Amino acid sequence: MQTKNTNQKQIKNKKIISKAEIKKMLEGSLADFSNTDIEELYKLNSKKLIKKRAKGVPLQYLLKEWEFYSLPFKVGKGVLIPRPETELLVDIALDNLKENDKVLDICSGSGAIAIAIAKNKEAKGKNIKVTAIEKSRKAFFYLKENIKLNHALVTPIKANAFNLKKALKKSEPKKFNLITSNPPYIAKEEYGGLQREVKFEPKIALISKNDPLKFYKKITLQSEDVLEKNGKIIFEVGFSQAKAVEQILQKHNFKTQIFKDYSSNDRVVLGIKQ
Repeated sequence: MQTKNTNQKQIKNKKIISKAEIKKMLEGSLADFSNTDIEELYKLNSKKLIKKRAKGVPLQYLLKEWEFYSLPFKVGKGVLIPRPETELLVDIALDNLKENDKVLDICSGSGAIAIAIAKNKEAKGKNIKVTAIEKSRKAFFYLKENIKLNHALVTPIKANAFNLKKALKKSEPKKFNLITSNPPYIAKEEYGGLQREVKFEPKIALISKNDPLKFYKKITLQSEDVLEKNGKIIFEVGFSQAKAVEQILQKHNFKTQIFKDYSSNDRVVLGIKQ
């Protein structure tokens, strides 16, 4: 049995990695490191994890948790990391929801959008039903874990976004007032130019192989079956895609509006069924 003095001696003798040492270990790598990297890796105090970060492994994966919309989300290999620009989509969704509305989040991933909507409406005493659809087995694991972590009133469904009627066949509700989605929208030929960290994230959540607009077209088309009268769709879009996505929605009789993110990039497209 170890004594108190033995434990104190072990703590005293344990080598603590300094911030200067961490910075030096990261030097010479191709990744772009911030003060956040240094601070968080200092807390972890692990040479193994510092070396992984130097190779480009996202800090979020090393921490195993990341904040989105002031809520904690478990993340790891196989799920897209929630990004601050996506908070704009949540802002717009919350502004467009009424009491008793039903929300369907498609390509939900970690559940960031669905859970943020559910928790914020719950905090305001609003009765909103949220359903989240995700195809990937690994991402679906994190979706369920994050629903538990945040005690969120979200119904997870493991299904293909291209067959919504089948996905919703055994669930309630089957029709919704609002559809939200941050789908894969990067063209295959653009993948090589992405940052090294991004390439550690799942391709299935990033790339829309032959047509970067495929998910927007498929979801909009299927909205005929799952969207209530005067229902709305809110899409996050990639660089330079807003006008094309707007045209897809307008073709299906949606009135549209484009929103810019905090970097003045067209980031979110809202469609209101006419």
